[in-house]
Amino acid sequence: MTDPAIADQSKDAAATAAVRLVEPGMRLGLGTGATAAIFVRRLAQRVKAEGFELRCAATSKGTAELAGSLGLRVEELDDIGWLDLTIDGADELD
Repeated sequence: MTDPAIADQSKDAAATAAVRLVEPGMRLGLGTGATAAIFVRRLAQRVKAEGFELRCAATSKGTAELAGSLGLRVEELDDIGWLDLTIDGADELD
């Protein structure tokens, strides 16, 4: 069994690393789940600190609401078109 504290640290490290891949003006897909939520929070912090814009599409209503509440621009995927990058957690592999 994985120690919850280690799991949380791993999720935060993964989210923080993913935020570094984001460039101003990108069109992002925002996933769903615990790690994706951490990513959205970290992303919003970076966007606010650096003052750039993004266009985001979310895979769930919860992610869309979180991103919007943090000041990220969330749109429908059909309105954005293609995505430059999609970030989601990987809690299951097959």
